[in-house]
Amino acid sequence: MGILSDTLEDNRERAGQLLGSVRFTETDDFVPWSMPSVVPCPICPVFATSEDDLQRHILAAHRRLQVYVRVNGEVIQELHYTAREIDEFVVVVLGDSPADVSLSIADETSSRWHVRPGKTADIGRCLSPNFTGIAVVTVSLGQTASRQYKVFCRTQPVIEVAALDAAAMELQAEMLSQTEPQWAEFQNRHVAFMQKTVEARYLEGLFAYILGCNYEQKGSKGAGKLFEDAFGRLRPFNSTLAHTARCVLALKLNAFSVLHECGPASQFYNTRLFFNGGPDDRQRPPRFSRSQGNSCGIWVDTFSEGVLEAVDAYYARNWRGMSDCLKRLSEHPFVGERNNGDKLLLLQARLCRSNGDIRGACALYRELHDHPLFAQEAQSYCANK
Repeated sequence: MGILSDTLEDNRERAGQLLGSVRFTETDDFVPWSMPSVVPCPICPVFATSEDDLQRHILAAHRRLQVYVRVNGEVIQELHYTAREIDEFVVVVLGDSPADVSLSIADETSSRWHVRPGKTADIGRCLSPNFTGIAVVTVSLGQTASRQYKVFCRTQPVIEVAALDAAAMELQAEMLSQTEPQWAEFQNRHVAFMQKTVEARYLEGLFAYILGCNYEQKGSKGAGKLFEDAFGRLRPFNSTLAHTARCVLALKLNAFSVLHECGPASQFYNTRLFFNGGPDDRQRPPRFSRSQGNSCGIWVDTFSEGVLEAVDAYYARNWRGMSDCLKRLSEHPFVGERNNGDKLLLLQARLCRSNGDIRGACALYRELHDHPLFAQEAQSYCANK
């Protein structure tokens, strides 16, 4: 276990404290060899290949949510920033129940809709040309709680990130001292009074991340769901802590496309190259020195640390060091988790091929023959040997 704090310097262009709406903008000349263009699901850590594919995914996996909101062709989360003029802003109602939709601007409700299942509410037509500001859409579905979507158009919220980070560090410090954090007390003291604010979403994301790490360390069920929740809540935010947690979660969940936001100064840059590129891409030495014990960083488990170490050894062509690291990973208690096992197989396969062990590489690649991300590399290598 360690504490990790990544840098935002040299990452993709940012806008204030929320990430911009354009995702995965490249920061250098690296081009992935096989990873298709992707559209992230705003609800879970799944990546679709197009907006149409995303909408099919939402209908299949999230139909129980009964509604989604689309801005400028992009399905959004409850908190969204766009630097563009709003050309499209619609609420889509799914399921079997109608929805009551309202639009508020400057804390005043300006329009209301009653939307039947399968229909949409066109919010965009109620916005003035060249709208700049905050549009809040509230959706109520029968007796269920209302859901609120807040869209920041060419304006940014201002939040006291330092105070929120300090609160999360207090929670994490208890884990570092190997005492059980006071989870309920933390929520009552820091989160409950915030209600549905931007600050609450940020702190809830860090809370879910730290609680998930606690569950994972204990071997308790539920860590995966907490990590997915943390991933979704922290996705819009631009702070160093949120960025670092998001990168660790991307590595845990094998959502490697998220690492495209990492520039050459990032501690996740080599990992970005390794899992989004092929084995024959140009190899770069580490561009940083990893710091340990940074009290301002976020908790990272020892398996994820080992993956980062192995990837750095790969690009440094330190095959002995990489082999030693992979041996430790193969004996790690977290290796039984499917995503971790798949990462280890790819690392082992690339080490074998780097050492000229064709038989060993083929045996490992056969385990990845039908993998959704690594199949192309596995099939190509085995077919040519």
